[in-house]
Parts: sequence; structure tokens; C-alpha cells
Amino acid sequence: MQLQVFILSMPMLCSALPSLYPAPAQESVGSSYWLDQGQREIRRVEHETIRSLLKSRAKHVVLFIGDGMGVSTVTAARILKGQLENSSGDEAQLSFERFQHTALAKTYNTDYQTADSAGTATAFLTGVKTRSGLLGVNGNAIRGNCSSLTDETRLTSFLRMAADEGRAVGIVSTTRLTHATPAAAYSHSVDRGWESDSSSTSDDRSRCPDIARQMLLNAADYKVILGGGRQNFLPEELKGKRKDGANLIREWQAKQGSLNCSRRAYIETRNQLLDLEPDKVDCVLGLLSSSHMEYHAENMMKQNLSERQPSLAEMTTKALELLTVYGKDTGLVLLVEAGRIDHGHHGNQANRALHETVALSDAVEAAVQLLKQKKLLDETLMIVTADHSHVFTMGHYGLRGQPITQLKYKRNATTGRLQLDKAGDDLPLTVLNYADGRGASKSRHDRWSINAPAEDTTKADYQFPAMMLKSGESHGGEDVPVFARGPGSHLVQGVHEQTHVAHVIMYSAHLGPYASSQRESFQPTVAPNIKSAIFVNAAYIFKLVSGFVGFV
Repeated sequence: MQLQVFILSMPMLCSALPSLYPAPAQESVGSSYWLDQGQREIRRVEHETIRSLLKSRAKHVVLFIGDGMGVSTVTAARILKGQLENSSGDEAQLSFERFQHTALAKTYNTDYQTADSAGTATAFLTGVKTRSGLLGVNGNAIRGNCSSLTDETRLTSFLRMAADEGRAVGIVSTTRLTHATPAAAYSHSVDRGWESDSSSTSDDRSRCPDIARQMLLNAADYKVILGGGRQNFLPEELKGKRKDGANLIREWQAKQGSLNCSRRAYIETRNQLLDLEPDKVDCVLGLLSSSHMEYHAENMMKQNLSERQPSLAEMTTKALELLTVYGKDTGLVLLVEAGRIDHGHHGNQANRALHETVALSDAVEAAVQLLKQKKLLDETLMIVTADHSHVFTMGHYGLRGQPITQLKYKRNATTGRLQLDKAGDDLPLTVLNYADGRGASKSRHDRWSINAPAEDTTKADYQFPAMMLKSGESHGGEDVPVFARGPGSHLVQGVHEQTHVAHVIMYSAHLGPYASSQRESFQPTVAPNIKSAIFVNAAYIFKLVSGFVGFV
């Protein structure tokens, strides 16, 4: 963590002594290293694929969402992670890049080519695509029109399905819990903006309650709920936003008695979270910030630990510590969102977005290690994906080891020394850029208003250059990656509709249309072929698996 703080606050030294991060010592420019590396990767992927096929039922499910985490964000964050560890970064891996199955998901909404987070969250949590701005309702609903919310337009998330079957369900997010992604896990709203009664324009509050109210109505039996957004649950006299005078936190506490949760816990701080013990509490609501939680990089720079909010890894770890106890017999389903990747990108603040992505990688690794320790990893389906991308790019032919968040260097053709690179307009370049946003110059005559090298591009709030001026940077419309491991992960391959994520989870965990009582009517034609292949190659599979018993 000290390395991370150092890199983020490092002064610009480009004009004095620019340097590159080193490539790994074991790497060579010859053939042997790359041939050996390629063969190791083939054996790893082959082994992991067989393991995923041998166990088809997922008792536990963990879905991680990197809000706004497109392919370019994954690549740049991977390099940042490596550079935080003092390597060139290109050869590094985020934890979820080691998952054995990868695919692409198409993110469009039914009415928009480039999606918003509400429509996409509905797609990957319910298995049904819908319009932009809608939560938990299908495309027959109309945004802002309460009367279009009917029994026919309501959708059910796989988290709700799991809770109805008695499984232990949880939500973790670094955004407000009423924000798009977590809200789609429990709400049915024709407008994602109706987070509290003060922001709702509904003319029928009984038919269309605000999203915070719906968390109490529809998710009070979720065992662990951790995130931000306290203001939407409290009345104005308690520094909240509610105009109806309701204290939904007290209502949640009162409701737990009827839900077989007498040992309830409501928390607001990191210390309270870390002190939770599964044998002393049966359900948890943590509203850990008034609005969104703090950006990871700034939060971790606080020297006084009591002032820090919990990290995404800490929230994920605690949620799993609790849920693995609550769902020991029935199974668990957990949704984890790294929601502020998106917010960093919207401000052209790539430093924030990339550190949030590295924090997501840390949370995934923490989850893997905890489940492995509890011997639950092989029966857990884990998926990491994004709701949409951003108009964020990485290019300009950076040298190997180019500091990913600094101004671009080049080698002097005569001396071989590093020096700042410049474009045709004699202004410096960065490796990271945006198509639009606040990082664009307000003048048509200047590409970029930077005063280099005095301006520090490594600052958390530095706005990277953009081509077109907008008040907020845009989402990207391209496909996003899907990474999967565990039972059912072999179904993640190729290019899918984003709804495929929900169907893989429901199928592997026997939920909804794939519930045990209905599975006989659903027989995939590929199943016999897979079984035959495994039978014919049983000796080979045994040899392969036994040779890699300790490999994960």
C-alpha cells in the first residue's frame, strides 16, 4: 500500500531524470522464455477447464461488477498494478485475469446503442434486456411513467430468487446502495433517479415507491448489505434527504424480528465492520457513507486508520465471512460492485478509475483466498465483468515500462536518453486519453491547456486530455470482458448478450427457470457430448488433474 501512495503522490520528474519501470529479470528477448511461458499457460488453461467441467452445480455464486470497466481500463489497470510493484506492468495480471474462461458481452440497451448502468444491471441480474434508465422492469415499461410499472413488466433478479429459496444473499458496493447496479438487485423502478422520496417524481408512491424504500420492502431478508447512500434512508432532520420523515434504518431494524434475525447489526464505520463476528450477528446493514464511498486511493492515503472507510476488499471479505456461515447448508449468492471506476472516468480522472480497478482486483483475490481457505472455492461460481465501457484509450506508442499515468517519453535518437515526447503542435502527450469530457481545452485553437511539466499527471483528480469538451465523459458502446471460474464457468466463452451472465448463474446455481424442479424440461443438447468426452478421456483427465492437485 505504501507503493500505491508513493506513485499517486510522486512529483513530476520528467524534466530532471525521467525513467522507465523495469521488465522482469527472468524475461528475455530470446525465444526460450516465451516458449516456456506459452506451454505453462496451455497446461494451466487445460487443467482449469477440466476442473470446471467435472463439477456442474454451483452451490455458491459471487458476481463482481467493475462499473465502467472496459477492455482498455483492464489493460491500463493491469499495467498500473505491475508498476505499483515496481515492474514494467505489461506482464502483470489482475487477479481475475487468471480465471479459466473469458468472453465478451454486448452491452446495448433495447433503446440505446450505448448503454447506461440501470439497463445493463437489469440485464445481467435478471436475464432480460431493457431500456436505459429502468431498474428491474422490462422494455414494455416507460421511463418516468409510473403506470407502466405492472406485474407484467416487473422482473426478478437472481439474488431475489436465491433469497426466496432460503439461500444467504448479500450486496456490497462502493456506490450508494440505491445507485443503479445494487438497486437492480432488489428494486422495480421506472426511473433510476428515484433513489429517495425527495428525488422521485412519481405521482403514485404506493405503486412506485422510491428505491431506498424498496430496499426495505424487497431486500430486508438479504443477510448482508454494505455500501454508501445513508442520506437516502434518513429524514432531513437527521442530515438525510427524505422529506416524508421516515427513518428507514430504524424500520429495517424493526423488521428483522419478523425475519428470524433477532441478532441484527447496523453499522456505519470501518471498525464496526471489522469487529463483526458471524456467531454473534445474523444479519447486517452497513451504510458506510452519506453518499458514494470515497475513492480508494484517497481513502488509503489517510494516516489515521479510524478515519478510513473500509476498502472493497475488506467489505468483500467480511461479507463472505458472514455469508459462508449463514449459507453453509443452503449456499450463498453475493453481488460485489466496484462502482467508482465509472465515476473516475466520467471526470476524465484516469488515476482514480485505475486505482479503483486495482482495488477490485484486490477484492477478487481476497474472495478467492477466503473461499479456498474454507474449502469452498471448487463449488463457487465466480464471475467478473462490467456493465459498460468508457471512451477511454491507451496509445501513442508508449515505451515498455512507460509510467502509465505520466507524460509520454521517447528516446533521443542520438543520445538514447529519455525525453518528453511532443505532438505536431509542440504540446506533450499522455499515454491515456479520452474521446470527450472535461479534459478538453475550451479553446478551439489549443489542443490541450496543460502547462507541462509543472502539472502533475499522477494527482488523483488530474483530468487527462479529451478530444471533445463535455461536462461529463461518455460511456463506451463496445463489448466488455467477462471472466469466470468454477462450476458452470465453461458456459462463458465467445461473444454473448449481456443477459447471458444471469443465465449462466441461474443455470449453474439451479435458480429461476433452471431450478431443480424445472431442470428436467431443460436438457442442453451439448450435455451428452460433454459426458461422453469426459468418459472416453477419463484416464487422461485423471492424470491431468492428479498432476496438478495443488494448482489453483
